[in-house]
Amino acid sequence: MQKDSKFYNVNLYFKTSIDSIQKSIIQINGIENKDMKNNKLTPKLRGDIVETILQYCINEKSIYELSFETQKILPIPYSDLKKYLFYLTSHEFISYNGNKKIFLTTDEGRNLLNEIQLEKQFGKVNGKDIKITIE
Repeated sequence: MQKDSKFYNVNLYFKTSIDSIQKSIIQINGIENKDMKNNKLTPKLRGDIVETILQYCINEKSIYELSFETQKILPIPYSDLKKYLFYLTSHEFISYNGNKKIFLTTDEGRNLLNEIQLEKQFGKVNGKDIKITIE
């Protein structure tokens, strides 16, 4: 049986070093930054953190391994890492296997990772300047 694929609007934003104005790089279905179900603002996720999590989760990582690995590159609080994991899991960019207690990047997560890397390469921005919202 074929799994229904879900579609999420993903917006990537970056700050240009020239004018410090946030410009939309990829935007689908409007400018509003609201969660359609709860009518709440969705968080803007840092591209460098999302990229790091998605990269490490390609090879199945526990939260402890992920925390250790991300601390080498990005010193973020453990509580923030858990929030990112929750948000990325709830939107199916990573999956969680409760039996093995590991996170794994999904196909949707690989697509997002690819988009981030393309923006870094062709947009000539660094990952920290990329802000991601998922609607």
